[in-house]
Amino acid sequence: MEKIIVLQDVFLGKQDGHLGRKMMQGLLKVLSEREWQPKAIFLLGESVRLCTDEFPVIPHLQALTAQGVEILTCRAASEELNLGEKLKVGKIASTGKLIELMADYEVISL
Repeated sequence: MEKIIVLQDVFLGKQDGHLGRKMMQGLLKVLSEREWQPKAIFLLGESVRLCTDEFPVIPHLQALTAQGVEILTCRAASEELNLGEKLKVGKIASTGKLIELMADYEVISL
């Protein structure tokens, strides 16, 4: 079964400082270099910031997009954080789209 990845924050694990952010950057870099790709990456909450210039992961997300991975950012989070104009990669999507993906694909939540 194909998979989707749901990101919930800008860091991985319980490390919300430099280490956790570095781990997220590493994950996206390695994922962009692998043969296996998820169908989509859905960014919820604070993780939508990863699609802005605030974090150095835009090239990795662009590489994933070029390989056919859908990068989707939560509309509510994008609006709440006033990031609509600042998003450099991906598409804004609704919770309804997330629910559709969850029904059709195995979910990896990070």
